[in-house]
Amino acid sequence: MVLVIGESLIDRITRADGTVEDVLGGGPFNAARALASLGCDTTFVGGISDDSFGEQISTQLAQVGVAVALPRVPHSTGIAHVTLDETGSARYRFELENSACAQVRSTDIDAVLREGNFAAVHVGTLGLVLQPLADAVTALIEQIDANVLCFVDPNCRPALVSDRDSYLRRLHTVLTRADVVKVSIEDIAFIRPGVSSEVVAKQLLEGQPKVVLLTRGADGVEVFTGDGVLSIPAARTQVVDTVGAGDVFGAAWLAYWLRQRWARDDLADAAKVVQAARYGVAAAAWTVAQVGAKAPTLEDLEANPYA
Repeated sequence: MVLVIGESLIDRITRADGTVEDVLGGGPFNAARALASLGCDTTFVGGISDDSFGEQISTQLAQVGVAVALPRVPHSTGIAHVTLDETGSARYRFELENSACAQVRSTDIDAVLREGNFAAVHVGTLGLVLQPLADAVTALIEQIDANVLCFVDPNCRPALVSDRDSYLRRLHTVLTRADVVKVSIEDIAFIRPGVSSEVVAKQLLEGQPKVVLLTRGADGVEVFTGDGVLSIPAARTQVVDTVGAGDVFGAAWLAYWLRQRWARDDLADAAKVVQAARYGVAAAAWTVAQVGAKAPTLEDLEANPYA
């Protein structure tokens, strides 16, 4: 079982040609869908509105078999305004005041952990920013058992960080329990401006994490372990947009890892880490060929593995 904590919202996507489309999104929501679609028993802990968008979000999670831990709340669904350029790359602006996605409290975590025996937890994105959700994430990190694999995806959103020092302190707290950290070059530029991504990734390995997965968009992924660094090129595919590609990559890495029944101790095996990363790259390639943050199924990747 995997527990994913964080936000769900609507990505209001404006494309380079001026067309606008609403799609379901939020990094943890995308990750939960992908994990379930790729064969993992998944529970989502997040605030979901009782409005029409919240109904769509709940329906989508149910359709892929994600268990929703919390009841829906009387707050509006948050909106992420996503502007795409000609290459499919995204810029974000958020409309989240008093939105549902932040409505998770530390007290909710106690009940969730009592009810489930989780092999892994997945945290990040706005779960490190919005309150009271951010305190709930910290509470989760402090309570999970020592044998639970902790996967962290900061997925930084600078436009929402009003107090950078406070944000970095919370991120540091989460990283002290992280086993695997998935970061993009944009994340690193925000966390440690002016320092090369390779240096920052190696510094992360000096702490608790055993694996750092550095995503470089069209330039692929670099896998950092105690054995060194290995580069994995991006799979060849027609890019429609990049929305959710990083979320799906990370979720696919975790799904593959868990389906092999590998544990925290197996993170010392670089070959296994790289094997899972290649699967994540294939899943992300499928996603960027779709509109919005769609997640592949096991059958999708078997039919077109982007090898």
